[in-house]
Amino acid sequence: MSRSCSVCSHIQAETINLELARRVPMRTIAEKYGVGLASLARHKQHMPQVQAEPPTVVPVGTGPLESILARIAELDGRLESIFDQAQTKNPALALRVLKECRENTALLARLAESITQAQPANMLAPTSPEWHAIRRVLLKTLEPYSDARKAVVAALEAFI
Repeated sequence: MSRSCSVCSHIQAETINLELARRVPMRTIAEKYGVGLASLARHKQHMPQVQAEPPTVVPVGTGPLESILARIAELDGRLESIFDQAQTKNPALALRVLKECRENTALLARLAESITQAQPANMLAPTSPEWHAIRRVLLKTLEPYSDARKAVVAALEAFI
């Protein structure tokens, strides 16, 4: 009977996989998670494909969205001030500022469209750390029940 992979069964296996995908030095990972270098090298040969930077789902109304909108509003205010000053003294600059204002408005329209089409805030993305944690706990819990485990794996893969 073959030995199971100590990294695959590690409580933080998904995080270890992400760090390996990001090319964090194996010595650093080994020390951080208390696994052997040889175990990591063996694991790397069969580990699942992992995106180095998983996309994150940011609920609407939180995170960097407000700072982006605030920054655009700040830039709009500066542009209006420059436009007011340049309107009589430098018509060419005033036209360039108007173009920037138009581009900012188009950007805000695209952002508004993206927000209205955004995922619900409570939905887990299949690449989120929470999703991986839930998946890992489910599969670990179902280890003694191979038929049920296979059924759950098939259902999860169909879901993704």
